[in-house]
Amino acid sequence: MEENIIECKNLTHYYGKRLIYENLNFSVKKGHIMGLLGKNGCGKTTTINILNGFLQPRSGECLIYGESTQNLSPETKRRLGYLIEGHIQYSFMNIYQIEKFYSGFYKNWNRDAYFDLMKRMKILPSQKVSSMSCGQRAQVALGLILAQDPDLLILDDFSLGLDPGYRRLFVDHMREYAKAGNKTVFLTSHIIQDMERLIDDVLIMDYNRVVKDLNGYTEEEFLGKIGESFDIEECGEGVSHRPEAKAVFGMCLDGKWYRLKARPEICPTDPVKGLDVSILQDNLLGPVLGIKDPKTDKRIDFVGGIRGMKELERRVNEDCRVAFAMYPTSISELFAVADAGELMPPKSTWFEPKLRSGLFIHSLREK
Repeated sequence: MEENIIECKNLTHYYGKRLIYENLNFSVKKGHIMGLLGKNGCGKTTTINILNGFLQPRSGECLIYGESTQNLSPETKRRLGYLIEGHIQYSFMNIYQIEKFYSGFYKNWNRDAYFDLMKRMKILPSQKVSSMSCGQRAQVALGLILAQDPDLLILDDFSLGLDPGYRRLFVDHMREYAKAGNKTVFLTSHIIQDMERLIDDVLIMDYNRVVKDLNGYTEEEFLGKIGESFDIEECGEGVSHRPEAKAVFGMCLDGKWYRLKARPEICPTDPVKGLDVSILQDNLLGPVLGIKDPKTDKRIDFVGGIRGMKELERRVNEDCRVAFAMYPTSISELFAVADAGELMPPKSTWFEPKLRSGLFIHSLREK
């Protein structure tokens, strides 16, 4: 069995009264590269700060090499490398000088790892840190981390500030470095294209739905309409239902939770139509609740799954009638949509940008 280097169990955290996430669970195996993908504000940096011990979660625990991140031993700390914003403090130095300065603090310093990355990213030894872009500074910081030869790298928004060409160069270098040294890597990003070439595993957050009314139906009529396409199972009192598999949905209606399972006849094999977001939209949100365009209809709102089931219950109690908990879209589903040359449906995941980007070009003519 592969060793788990990182284990996070039932992490829950708030900033004041704002819930960031609830009961977040994940692990990272030795030698694997795991990516946490999500839009800004979904809790990526919060997770990084919990991993590096800067932040204590409201509840739950996070372990690195079997030790709590709140009380890591000096021996374990020496095995870690963190990339966080503002790592470099001596911006008056050039690339050569800053490497020489940092090398004196580390017994097993590997200057080749640093200069190999600088060469790959086309950063000259004479270039001063103060003259660099945000993205270049981050790569210098990462080069200094690689030179320390850590066993585990934890990188927050590692490609921030780099243009697509340099991101591609860095992603290739990072994967070669990690695989050659059997390094374990946990990283965050909001750009899925970077991840496809780099990661072994991905942590994808579900994107849930809340609707303000039942489109004129009574509760009994609404359940009857749902039952035409879904098998319905009422959960026990006070028990929420987070979907455990594809084509399964949790539904909170007037304080009660139900498990909905889509019947086989409404689960097509088409890579887009077969997504859970499409199944729910095409067989419930659209025909039953009358929500034709989830992007523009003001009767529907979206809640990141990282907020937990309690956030859905709160919305139903305060300003909505019904909530739907979704099973997270898998990375294989994302790639299947991309391979088919299709677009993801609206509000499918936390990712940005979508799998296909485009430019709208106006023709400018002299008159």
